[in-house]
Amino acid sequence: MTARLLLLLLTTASALRDCTLSDTRDGDSWSLDNCSKLTLGPRALLSVADVTGLSGALSGCHHVHCPTVLELLSVPLNYEGGRQLSIALANGTRLRGLDLRWNSLHREGTRRLAEALGENATALDSLTLESNGIGDPGAAALADYMLASNGTLRSLGLASNFIGDAGAVALAAVLRANTTLESVDLRHNAITHQGLTALAEAIEASRGLGVLKVQGNPAAANAELLERLRSAVARLE
Repeated sequence: MTARLLLLLLTTASALRDCTLSDTRDGDSWSLDNCSKLTLGPRALLSVADVTGLSGALSGCHHVHCPTVLELLSVPLNYEGGRQLSIALANGTRLRGLDLRWNSLHREGTRRLAEALGENATALDSLTLESNGIGDPGAAALADYMLASNGTLRSLGLASNFIGDAGAVALAAVLRANTTLESVDLRHNAITHQGLTALAEAIEASRGLGVLKVQGNPAAANAELLERLRSAVARLE
């Protein structure tokens, strides 16, 4: 590596920073240059127009100075915001980490995101959807539209989402074949013996998952089942 190229790389790295709303929005326009991570919220109360503008800025930002991590925390997005963000994802972004905790996406907003992430080549390796009320339909949408075809995601956070056995079974079905996921967080859902058994069988068959978090589920008190899961993953929480 030449001295000039090394200097360029160091200068670029030092120019990137963590950004917030005040750093990136000026009226109705958004500027994402030099932001390695963009955090909005909690309770930023973005309007649909704000999310639309942000989504457009993400879609048009493909150079090395664009954000690779986006955190939208308790904005809330709701369905329409999720739809707009899905459009940005469908058009391609540089995002590698997407954290959408506490955004009331519910099943339809989650389905939109899952479709966008499944149908388009992305570099996303971390997705957190904690506390979005996605339920079994949302979990099934993630399994069917995204996990079945996505080859980059390594970490999936679905804690506190009212996911029951049907959602766990849907996730288990794709975990058998998925070779990239390393960590799944299903804490504080409504998964009983049936759902955790399906997950245990899938993980035993694939041996790909390293971390599984299931605390706070009804079946988490079953010592025999927990031991089975513990033997199938590197870390059980």
